[in-house]
Amino acid sequence: MSGSTLNFVTFNQDHSCLAVGSSKGFRIYHTDPFSKIFNSDEGNVTIIEMLFSTSLVAIVRSPRHLVIQNTKVGRHPILFSVSTLLTPCL
Repeated sequence: MSGSTLNFVTFNQDHSCLAVGSSKGFRIYHTDPFSKIFNSDEGNVTIIEMLFSTSLVAIVRSPRHLVIQNTKVGRHPILFSVSTLLTPCL
């Protein structure tokens, strides 16, 4: 992710994976042992969340575009565009 801006870092629910969103895409890592398991250079990712250790991730690519992506098959099964800003839940 050289030359990119870090936007978001999060663990999945059981802390076995780490997801990193940047201005140039996202990366997913196993935490033990630490290794990269997926990367995408498809544009600005402002928020990323994983569903446990599955291949499903929720990605916010802009403040109003939510993508649910299956990283095993590399396609976007669901794309949402909304009229309000999407922000992380605390």
